[in-house]
Amino acid sequence: MDTNTTRFEVNDKVAWITLNRPEAMNSLNPELRWQLSEHLDEVERNDDIWLAIITGAGSRSFCAGADLKHRAIESQASDQQKQLWREQAGQTKHIAERWHFCKPLIAMVNGFALGGGLEIALACDIIIAADGIHSTIRRKYYPDERNPIYAGINLWRGTTWQKPFLSGQTMILAGTLKSGKMVIYPISQPNQDGKTLINWVAEVRTDTYKNNDWSRTGRLEDFAHRYADWKFNWLDVPSMIQSAEQILEYPMVDRDPVDRWVFGRVALLGDSAHPMYSIGANGAGQAILDARTLAGLIKSHNNPIDALKAYEVDRLPVTAGVVHANRSDGPDYLLEIVAERAPEPVSDIHSVISQEEIEHIGAKYRKITGYDRDTLNSRSSLVP
Repeated sequence: MDTNTTRFEVNDKVAWITLNRPEAMNSLNPELRWQLSEHLDEVERNDDIWLAIITGAGSRSFCAGADLKHRAIESQASDQQKQLWREQAGQTKHIAERWHFCKPLIAMVNGFALGGGLEIALACDIIIAADGIHSTIRRKYYPDERNPIYAGINLWRGTTWQKPFLSGQTMILAGTLKSGKMVIYPISQPNQDGKTLINWVAEVRTDTYKNNDWSRTGRLEDFAHRYADWKFNWLDVPSMIQSAEQILEYPMVDRDPVDRWVFGRVALLGDSAHPMYSIGANGAGQAILDARTLAGLIKSHNNPIDALKAYEVDRLPVTAGVVHANRSDGPDYLLEIVAERAPEPVSDIHSVISQEEIEHIGAKYRKITGYDRDTLNSRSSLVP
């Protein structure tokens, strides 16, 4: 159920309450306060809801506190509108006043939590800091941590609608960081015109970079020339780059692993806990495993604080291993080995690297990340 200021949905006995004013950093106006109160009332009285998660829309802010611009709006409002706001205020029971709330409340903090937003987070039973590589909550516990660590590699990302290539589901990793590397794969089924949406990433080793910002627009002249001769009878890479809907530039960065994620009832998750190089889709993949593991532990522990501690024990060392592996011998290392051994094209890849060595590199990385077949088959479900 969507309102003007919130989203409310229930899945698998879990209520998701989203503060939905991203254009105002999810700040609190009378309607949002009232809608939040109404949703919490529904959580309390509905026996089919076992717990609730409160989060904010967008990636900038969980909740920036009171909407200070509302004062100006209020002064210009009609008497009828002012009366409605007074009625909503009279019906609003603030989350901090719900001392005997009968079900667990989780704050999934995905950005700034200021003023009344911080009050909402603190009123919940546990706080999950999922606010990314620039996490404000992580900074509170690690105030001396510096900027993300640059790998010496810049990325240009884009998506392009075009005819499918090879099997239609093929993923391509080609090139080297020195000359220019590409990762290319489809992310949709063919549309009515027979075209599929292709996601591609160009990676180039560089000496300088701009501050990491996912929304920075990339420039063709900075990288496209490296792929000018990448024309195959099954894929025209220069045309794919030129036809992109949008190109974004981002430096490959991470942070050193830390020795603690859990502080009382606050826990770091995803990029706020273990920012890593974007190799093997592990930025997203490991965050999903974080969430699944934590959900299962919360379900199986009577005390949510014990669940947070168990989550840290389970996930912290694994992700630290992935961060270090991505810096040295991740799966893309295979491309660099082949380029070093075969500076000129060869007709048979196995003349420079054996199938056994190829499989060993992949198996070693899958073991580190927890994606190897034996681990997956022997592991019980993360959420019982």
